[in-house]
Amino acid sequence: MSDVNQKAAKAADEASKRIEAAAGRVAQAAERAAAQAAESASGVSHAVQDAAGRAVSEGYERVSDQARESFDQGRDAARRWERGFESSVQRRPLVSVLIAAAVGALLGILFAKHDRD
Repeated sequence: MSDVNQKAAKAADEASKRIEAAAGRVAQAAERAAAQAAESASGVSHAVQDAAGRAVSEGYERVSDQARESFDQGRDAARRWERGFESSVQRRPLVSVLIAAAVGALLGILFAKHDRD
């Protein structure tokens, strides 16, 4: 696998991990909200408690679905970018190497200046 493919795959994996972590935090927040709703509703009828539980559950499902959809879109975009980049490198390998060298030199200069400050 080329370096570009590895970087794209790594970026997609990082995005996946971040989205999964965010979905986990949302799930925990939804669970906490459900628990708090249940505690505060102890004096309220069971019908109100059930309605609150359904609302929290539906909200969690909606957020979870949105997070999953965002992750899928991000992954698809990363794959499209990877394919386009790979195609560009295959069509013009010398230009790609020169661009990579220039970017590396620029980053080296920037980091060298940063370290001196």
